[in-house]
Amino acid sequence: MKCEGRFEDRDGRVHWPCRGSAPTIAQQRVLVLEGGTVIDGTGKPPIPDAVVVVEGDRIKAIGPRGRVQYPPAANVIRANGRTILPGLIDGHVHLRDYHRRSSVHRAGP
Repeated sequence: MKCEGRFEDRDGRVHWPCRGSAPTIAQQRVLVLEGGTVIDGTGKPPIPDAVVVVEGDRIKAIGPRGRVQYPPAANVIRANGRTILPGLIDGHVHLRDYHRRSSVHRAGP
């Protein structure tokens, strides 16, 4: 079966039409990081023993354990003793690796 062309309907549901079948709705998986210390990068104090709830590709809730609810069928990852930086993107790149030789100027002989 070949699927092509992702689209969203009026309710925000994501569809992947496949040849030979009716369009399907993408499942929103729920991932929970539980027990770690959250540092959100806003300058607020860290949240120890925290819970981070991720639905699909979105962070839905962050807070202390016991104050954040999540579905019992969620995939729970124990993060005790670890630090969680939600939303941090690894954008590390070496631009020099992408330049053509003719555009790199070196000093010296």
